Amino acid sequence: MELLVVISIMAILVVMTVSSINFALSSDVTRGASRQVQSYLAGARDRAIYAKEPRGVRFLIDPNNPTVVTSMVYIAPSPDWIQGVIRLERIDASPVPDGIPDTILNVRGGGTDWRFLYTRGQIKDGARIKIPGDASGSWYTIDLNSSPISKPEASYDEDVDEVLRLTTPYRDPGTSAPNEVVAFAPGSGPSTYLLELPPVVLSGEEPTLLPNNAGIDLDRSYLPVSWRVTGISGGEDGLPGKAGIDDDSSGGADDNNEYLWPGSDDYRLYSSHLDLMFSPRGTVSGSEAGGGKIHFVVDTLENIQSAWRRGVNYAEGARVLFPAQGPYEFTPYDRVFVCTTAGQSGADPTV
Repeated sequence: MELLVVISIMAILVVMTVSSINFALSSDVTRGASRQVQSYLAGARDRAIYAKEPRGVRFLIDPNNPTVVTSMVYIAPSPDWIQGVIRLERIDASPVPDGIPDTILNVRGGGTDWRFLYTRGQIKDGARIKIPGDASGSWYTIDLNSSPISKPEASYDEDVDEVLRLTTPYRDPGTSAPNEVVAFAPGSGPSTYLLELPPVVLSGEEPTLLPNNAGIDLDRSYLPVSWRVTGISGGEDGLPGKAGIDDDSSGGADDNNEYLWPGSDDYRLYSSHLDLMFSPRGTVSGSEAGGGKIHFVVDTLENIQSAWRRGVNYAEGARVLFPAQGPYEFTPYDRVFVCTTAGQSGADPTV
């Protein structure tokens, strides 16, 4: 049985329900796992209310299948990072760059140890930074991929690249000349900050496995934006589709259009931090609160694995599990199909 856990995120409360989307494959396994997911989420909400501090759940990806969650653990917020000092700098962000700095987007750190945090996975794309770090400050989002702090080890220079890039310009225009890189004259401008770090595992807690080889199928679940696909892996062979095979009959093998092709070992990559936090009021907090709904598709690990293969003789009545691909991305659906006519499968399961 394939169960769908639905979390409706509203302004005041979180409503959690369970419904079946495949009655034909009834199973106590997925029903029990679905109840456990609900119980864990309700437990995190209750802990937040009782402690009067944010609490949450981290969904842990299975070590053998990076598209499936098989365990959960309770988490709590990390203290904000405040080490060192900052200065704000302009970059050339004109529609047509002309070599003249014009927009305050760079935050340069001094003694901040941001690179240390980055290499430990503690600074994520979309993390927030408050500038200045006192009550007068405003929160900004970090564009990590454009930040010098994220350069590869071989090209990173600690004397030059301790810099975070903002997604939106700093609120004030600066006090230096508009074409200077350093945005504020000496003695003016913010020097303090607060950097939000990912939550940490709650003290004394250990991960809890979903029962009886069940898991959350991320490919079929509707997830918060921060959790969604960050890339695609070519699998063990490192190539799009099935190595050496013209999967899409385009006339060439292993082209980019064949990524995630059914029957291949390709898979989607998800965020390494699948966290859902509750505020002391019992509401979902953070960026995940704006998504409206989160759908978790709970199924057995056996069913989550795609069963369809090209060039296989399927008997009439055979049940075939189609891969997650195409328009189904992030949408709950039933991917078990019944073969109505016996025969050999072709190159494309959609025809």
